[in-house]
Amino acid sequence: MLKKNSIVSAIVLAGLATWLFLNGKEERTIKFIPDKIDKIVLFGDGLVSGENSLIEGGYFPHLQQKLSGTQLVTAGKTGDTTESGFQRLSQDVLPLSPNLVVVTLGLEDLRKGQPLQKTLGNLEKIFDALHERKIMVAYGGAALPTTGDNWLMSISQLCQQKGVLYIDGLLDQVWKDASMQNSEKSFPQDAGFEAVAEKIFEAISPWTGQT
Repeated sequence: MLKKNSIVSAIVLAGLATWLFLNGKEERTIKFIPDKIDKIVLFGDGLVSGENSLIEGGYFPHLQQKLSGTQLVTAGKTGDTTESGFQRLSQDVLPLSPNLVVVTLGLEDLRKGQPLQKTLGNLEKIFDALHERKIMVAYGGAALPTTGDNWLMSISQLCQQKGVLYIDGLLDQVWKDASMQNSEKSFPQDAGFEAVAEKIFEAISPWTGQT
């Protein structure tokens, strides 16, 4: 009986620590899932700071409406690349002690022609730094309309390897609807930020207690 109880306890504890995503034969484990997410930092570029938005905060105010019982903190900076984001991580994010960080960095890397391998290296450093603090990490997979499939596929594979929740197609709806894009058709505007918030909410809601 003692052995059976020990096995059951181990299974329960494993369930609290990880979430398994089944996709055919693929199984991905997300690291450091808390019992409940109650403090989230939104860490990124203009998607968080609100580039091209009449409402300050990018997708933040739209997501806050959906997560009224969860504390959301923004740590966005327009123009941030994965490299500059990593450089400010220790000052702008880690001291906040969240139990989830949503990372949306990479669009500026594409805009500035940064090599994929450099972006992957910077993201890995960001993920590792957050995991060292036992913080759950989600990554919003965003690319420009002209970006080849290899970019997001490589980032998705990195997230799988590192135990990061990958949010697929963060801007897919935006690029399909001109009314959600800025005048240059290169970034979301207000309606697009709302669509981004919805995508993120759908991905993280299983742990926030709000659906």
